[in-house]
Amino acid sequence: MKKGQKMDDLQDVYNDLIMEHSMNSYNKKKLETCDLCEMGHNPNCGDEIELQVKLNGDVIEDMAFSGHGCAISQASTSIMID
Repeated sequence: MKKGQKMDDLQDVYNDLIMEHSMNSYNKKKLETCDLCEMGHNPNCGDEIELQVKLNGDVIEDMAFSGHGCAISQASTSIMID
């Protein structure tokens, strides 16, 4: 397999992953309770993300996000939580 083909295959995997997460809204929810909450806003494009973290001691027990924005911002936030 040529190097260019490997890069094309890798690009296809990344595209599929981004599309899957942006279309299925994995991890996009509100936690009933959270220990940490951060808001993010991109003034250039208008994307807004609220990230919530629930801890059990020093271990992350659950994470979620809410907000709106482009497919890339929504999918990358979901992937980060995974």
